[in-house]
Formats: sequence, structure tokens, C-alpha cells
Amino acid sequence: MKYSELLHFEPITEVVKFDRLNDVSYQESLVRTFVFSKEYEDTIIPFICSNLDYTTTADTFGLQIVGNYGTGKSHLMSLFTLIAENPDYLSLVSNDKTRENLAKIAGKYNVLRFELGNSQELWSIVCYQIDKYLRSVGIDYSISNACPLEPYAVQLSRMMAHYEAKFPDKGFLLVIDEMLSYLKGRSASDKLNRDLAVLQALGQVSDHSKFRIVFGVQEVIYNSPEFQFAGDMLNKVNDRYKQITITKQEVKFVTEQRLLRKTDEQKAWIRNHLSQFTQFFNDLHANIEEYVDLFPVHPAFFDNFQLVQVKNGQREILKTLSSKFESLKGEDVPSTCPGLISYDSYWIDLTAPKMQTDPDVHRINEIMAIVSQKIDDNFVGVQAKKNHLAHRIANACAVKILQSSLSATNGVTAETLVDDLCWTDSTCFDREILQDVIDNTANKIVSATVGQYFEKNEFNQEYHLRIVGGINYEQKIKDYASQMTPEVKDQFFFNFLVEFLPIEIDQYRLGFPIWAHRIDWISHKTMIDGYIFMGNPNERSTTHPQQHFYIYFMPVFTESAKTRGNEEDSVYFVFDNISQEMKDYIALYAAAESLKASVDSSQKRFYESYINQYKNKLKQLFNTEFKENMEVYYRDEKQTLSPDRQKKWSSAKSLHSCSKTISTPPVPTIRSLLLCVSL
Repeated sequence: MKYSELLHFEPITEVVKFDRLNDVSYQESLVRTFVFSKEYEDTIIPFICSNLDYTTTADTFGLQIVGNYGTGKSHLMSLFTLIAENPDYLSLVSNDKTRENLAKIAGKYNVLRFELGNSQELWSIVCYQIDKYLRSVGIDYSISNACPLEPYAVQLSRMMAHYEAKFPDKGFLLVIDEMLSYLKGRSASDKLNRDLAVLQALGQVSDHSKFRIVFGVQEVIYNSPEFQFAGDMLNKVNDRYKQITITKQEVKFVTEQRLLRKTDEQKAWIRNHLSQFTQFFNDLHANIEEYVDLFPVHPAFFDNFQLVQVKNGQREILKTLSSKFESLKGEDVPSTCPGLISYDSYWIDLTAPKMQTDPDVHRINEIMAIVSQKIDDNFVGVQAKKNHLAHRIANACAVKILQSSLSATNGVTAETLVDDLCWTDSTCFDREILQDVIDNTANKIVSATVGQYFEKNEFNQEYHLRIVGGINYEQKIKDYASQMTPEVKDQFFFNFLVEFLPIEIDQYRLGFPIWAHRIDWISHKTMIDGYIFMGNPNERSTTHPQQHFYIYFMPVFTESAKTRGNEEDSVYFVFDNISQEMKDYIALYAAAESLKASVDSSQKRFYESYINQYKNKLKQLFNTEFKENMEVYYRDEKQTLSPDRQKKWSSAKSLHSCSKTISTPPVPTIRSLLLCVSL
């Protein structure tokens, strides 16, 4: 069954724009498509209509409509103001009870709508818009020319007297959108107080007159932290307005009834599908009807979307969901999981270029780029199956941390992720196992980032992105590696060889990379002694007594130290043809070891983690490249590696007696290296 077969999809692709409200077909569409929840029907619309009734003897107020971008705030303002302006639209209202209430204000007002889009004084903007309107309807009066010493309320009342002389049977409804964005742009104390005084006056004149003011905001201005210094003035404004808040319940209702409408048969199929997974997800089990109504949107999407605090950029939830379902509708509903659109997917929308103007989003995007790369680098092999889950966990954390100040480090627990992600796995047979897998995966992300960008709060068990104090140790290592001299990189390569081969005896002489070594010459039933040199053959003269053999491991980077001799007792292992990848890892290993030695004890563990990663990778590369790319020279002639000897070297059984350290694939020992050379 495809998603498109399970609902009647009516996309919402744009928000309401006031500048299009002169288009009659657009006006009709706005009224016709409005869906009314029980809250709209029983509370919101009746309250709006009673407040716009200028014949009442009760106190009336200005109205502020509160709702995030794309929640239907402008749609609601357009609905009742269009009907207040034109009674012909009343017949287009789909709800009988609401139509009866709206009939009380139908055709009772002339309406002036505009959006705030500049930083001029609010009073200047209001006067300009009113003057322009008065001229358009033939009223020869300018409020801009009124005495500036008079209070704003007096000037507005005088304007209304001229208006009512022209329209004795009509009220004057002023509708302003984008008020909060405008005020935040004028948050200096002197500017804000003047603008708030204007709002106070507009609300004051809305009482017991034919004038009304309605404005839309994204959050309650009285609760906005930017304005708390003007608390006294805000309280005076608050006394003149009533607040109507569009909650997540109304948004869910619009989603259910307009965006994702379903028949009873479609709901039955969805209910049967979701019932397969109720044993795993407690919230699904407890609220399955809500999941059915909103399918394929996870109910938690709404809560988490609304909580995200993005200062810049419009976030239209209905438009966002329309886009997500548009890309999903042609796909089959998966049989192995609920197949829901969860809030972690919203992080993809927040990575859009237009969102990067918000400093918090930009900072989280930078951190997530590192976390995502670490996930891809570390969730490989047997862990590759959890790569997608790891990205979803990280994305959920990115959304969560943006729901408050970044310093609050909001996060997620493994338990809440079980319900919020609705992730399933064929190997997990109950909720507890699912939670363990999610917990283990999140812990793996902590390890992958060395706790610098993703960590667990042991107090509340929340995983969260780490914002402050994070050091990009990997980048520091890369930067340092690019500056290291060839000699230093070779020295750490030799250190790696000593540990890896291994050479398990002390240096021949402190400060010289020379080791005495003994080999059992089995065919002659005797032991022969010699020396192992890491690097420069010129140090041979410092070794006494003279022995039977000399083994040289030549440098990788230092060209001036690659000179070989043609002595009959010397063998040279040359690494000139090893891959660039191996050279890069040698440099990274060298840089990490160098930096570890120079930092305080609190930072050493981070470098140790990278040192272990680089060493493990080097071991894998060395095992491969020893056979494929390393060259052996004797008397300045390149030697071949005997296949029989290679086979013996590759055999863990034959190596067991030669080395105490056997890995998979087996570690080459000094003895096995010599045996591989056909001399």
C-alpha cells in the first residue's frame, strides 16, 4: 500500500500573504479552505466576534493573534476580517455554528491591512497607512497633520470622527501583521517605549468605539526576553489587549482535516498497520487514534517543531509537512516499521541556507557536520547497519538543543527516543532490547566524537550535542601533521615498527635506534647474532662487536637518509612504494603522539583515542603493504619474496612460536621477515 492511497492529500505550499488579499479568488479560497476545530468553533471565533461587536455595552479590546509562522495565524486574521468586510463570503464558511457567529460581524467593517516591513516609528507607519486609506475612500483628513502634542488616543478618536461622518454604519478595523519582528528590530529602550505607547493607544481606542486593532505575533510580546526591561510599559499595553493563541492542537487539527484527510476505510488500514508495533512503543499504544488521524506524521513532530527557537527565517509547519509528504507519497508504507515522519527529520529543513542566518542554527550546523562525518567514519563494518540510526539520533539532538538557549544543552534519553523515532530492528523482540540498541548506538557516537561534540549527561541520562569547550582534536592533529619535518615523522614510524613487529629487547645503546637481535639458524643448529637498525646505516660504526647480520628498516620521508650499502651481511627493508594512505596515517600517528606529549593530563585521553585509531589502521595497512609494496634489497639488488616464505608468514600457526603477539591477520616478526627473503 502506498502512502498516497491512504489519505486525501491537500498540500499547503505557501503562507497567507496580505498583499494578495485584493484578489477575489484568493479571498474566496481562504474562507472556503479554513477548517474549524472544536476550540475554534466553541471558543476562539465566538470570542473574536463578541469583541468586534461595536454595539455591545461590555468592555472591548484590541486583539493579538499569537502563532508561529505557518500555523494559520494570518489565515485566521484573514478569515474574520474578510467576512467583516464582505458578508457575501459568509456562505463559504464550512461550519454551521461558526457561520452563525460570524454573521454578527459580517459586512460591519471597512478593513485596512498591512504588514510591518521597515524600522520607522510605529506611529509614523500607522499614520501613513491610515492617511493613504482615507484618501482612497474620499475622506479629506490626514492624521499625520494632527497636533503632535496631543495624545495618540485623542488623535485616533478625531480621525474616527471624520471616518464615521463618511461611514456611519461601518466600523474601522486595522489589521497589522509581523508586529513582533518589527518590535525586536526596535528594541532600544527609547524606541520601544514610543512604539509600545502607540500600541497602548490603539488598544485604548478599541474600547467602546467603532475602531478595532488586530495584530499578529509569533510569541506573546509580554513574555519576550528582549523586552523585559520595559516591563511596566508592557503591562500597560497588556491591559488593552486580549490574546488568542493558536496552539499545537489547532495545528494538528488542520493537518488532520485538510492536509492529511482520511476515510474510515483508510483509517482502518492504518490502525491495523500501526497495531503491529504497539508492543514496542508505549505512546503509540496509549494514543493510537491520534497516530491514525495524523498518519504519517508522528504526533511528537508538532511539539518539537513548535519549541524550536529560530530567530531568523520563516518556519511554516504546515508547509514543511506538505513538502515532506509530497516526497513520501509515492512510496510504499514499510511493513517492518510504523513509517512515520518524526521530528528528527526536521533537522534537514534547518540545514537550508536561509536558516543559517540564525546564529544558533549556524553553530549547530557546524557541529553537526563534524558529528555526521564521525558517524560515517566509525559506523562501518558490522556497525554499518546502525549508521542510519546514529544519524537519526544526532539529528534529534540537533532539533532538541535548538528548543532553548544552547547553553541549556537540551537533549534526549534512550527511552524517549524509542517512542519519538519509532525505529525498529528485526533483531529486537521487545521494547527493552530496542532501548538498549539505541543507548549503545548513542554511546558509540560519544566514542566516535571523543566526547567533544556529542556527550551523555550522567545526571539525567540525556545525550546532547556539546556546544562549549569542544576542541576539534582531529583537525589539530591534521594541522600539526602538515607542519612536521620528515625526520620527526620517520622517527614515529620507527617507534610504530618497534612496537608492532615487535622488538622486545632494550636498545643496544640509549639514544641510538639500534637493537641487538639473535636468530635461531635451525639448519645449522646454532644461534647467530646481529643488529636491527631503524634508519641511518651510517650508525653501523657505533656498534661493537661486529656481528653476523645487519637489518635496516629504511625511512619513509627523509630522502637524505635513504642511502643503502652493498655489504654482504646487510639487508635493507625499503618503504618507498607504500601507499599515500599509509604515509598519511604515519603522519597522523606521529602528530597525535607529539601533541599528546605537550598537553596537560586532562587532554591526553583525547589524543590517546586518536593514537589508538591511527595505530589500528596502520597495522591493517602494514600487513597488506608489507607483501605488496615493501621492497627488500641485498647488496644493492632488489630481492623477491619467496611465495613459500610468504605463506609461512601468513600462517598464524608458524608464527606462534616466533612472537608472543599474534593478531588477525598475523603480525610479522623480525624472524619471519628475514625468512621471507630469498638470499
